[in-house]
Amino acid sequence: MFKSIISPGKYIQGSAVLKDIRNHISDLGKSFFVIASDNGIKRTKPIIEKSFNEKNAT
Repeated sequence: MFKSIISPGKYIQGSAVLKDIRNHISDLGKSFFVIASDNGIKRTKPIIEKSFNEKNAT
């Protein structure tokens, strides 16, 4: 038996990097979803939405 993981080839971490998430994921496709706890969604949803709204994302 074995275990495997498949993930994107890029990992980004840093202070306030979520504010620019649209630029970091633009080459991954046109849609995405976030997996997070209820508290995580409450904290990050406004930041993610703002990142897309400021760039006139579709």
